[in-house]
Parts: sequence; C-alpha cells; structure tokens
Amino acid sequence: ILTSQLFYFQITNSYETEAVTALKLVKGHAYSVTGVEEVHLHGDPVQLIRIRNPWGQVEWTGPWSDGSSEWKNVRPEEKLKLDHVAEDGEFW
Repeated sequence: ILTSQLFYFQITNSYETEAVTALKLVKGHAYSVTGVEEVHLHGDPVQLIRIRNPWGQVEWTGPWSDGSSEWKNVRPEEKLKLDHVAEDGEFW
C-alpha cells in the first residue's frame, strides 16, 4: 500500500463491522504495520508500507498487492528483496 493509499473506513452500523471492501480490506480491523521500504518505479522513488491483516487471510488486491502490475516495473534486485507472495494476510 502506498502511504497515500491508507484508508479509514467509517462503520455506520453493526452490519458493517468486519465487512470486506471491494479491494479486500476489512472494516473495523486494527492492521499491523510490519515494514516500510522505498522502491523505484520507472526510476522514481515510491514509499511502501507492509501491512498485516489480523485474520491472516484476507489481503489487499489494489495497487502493489501480490501479483499487481506495479511490481513488473520495479528493478529486479529491489523486487527480490521485497518479494513475498503468500496468502498470509501480509501485503505491501
């Protein structure tokens, strides 16, 4: 997740508690920050935050998620350092 993509999802009723958004973030969860890194996309620096879902399964599917197209344009040595694709609830 880019630092500019951090979201706050307001819960307006009890039915929304722990609802999963379209990009696979869970409302009402306290995500853990597990890392911060800077990579270069087309030569420009991009600051990323690694987040872990406490459920350990539902993962972000937006930009910079596992297998997203952004990773194709990161230098191979940077990608190798950060590359971790698993359904473990942790994602960039």
